[in-house]
Formats: sequence, C-alpha cells, structure tokens
Amino acid sequence: MRIVHVVNFFLPDTLAGIENYVFQLAKKLKNAGEEIYVVRPDYWGRVSYQIDDIPVIYYEESRTTNRALIQGFEPSSGVANFKKTLKSINPDIVHFHEL
Repeated sequence: MRIVHVVNFFLPDTLAGIENYVFQLAKKLKNAGEEIYVVRPDYWGRVSYQIDDIPVIYYEESRTTNRALIQGFEPSSGVANFKKTLKSINPDIVHFHEL
C-alpha cells in the first residue's frame, strides 16, 4: 500500500513531537512492507530528499499571504502543486498530520 504523510515541517529541519511521531510511524510502516512518502510544503526552492529510505517530497507553496487566505476564504496557490504532487505519487492513503 502506498501511504503519504502530510506535514508542515519534518526532520532534519525541526525535531518536535509531530516530526518525531511521523518519522517513527513512517519507519514502522516501511518495515511492515508499505511504500511510504512524506510530503511537505516548500517556500524556498529546496530539493526533495530521503531520510532512512523514506522519500520526503516538497511541493511548491507561495510565501505570499493575505487576510482572505489566512481566514480560509481564498485557496493557497500551492493547492494545485499539492494536487500535482499527490497525483505523481498516486497514493492509496493520504494522512494529514497537520494543516
């Protein structure tokens, strides 16, 4: 089964509760034979990487924000990039750990 974990931040950039939880969960699922990906937004043009054979894939997200976007009245420009990334992975499950 192909599983995508969606987070805002991940190792090695940050090491907090959600990052550690997702990393440990991803490792366990991978060891159980599942195909695991971590997907996260990128605001600075970074390159996707792997950590313990788990692909961490960035999708381009805009750094521009406004009141309507913050309040949820306007979609982020990254939504299309996120959808494109998901389509390229073609997951069976998408697990959002935070929005």
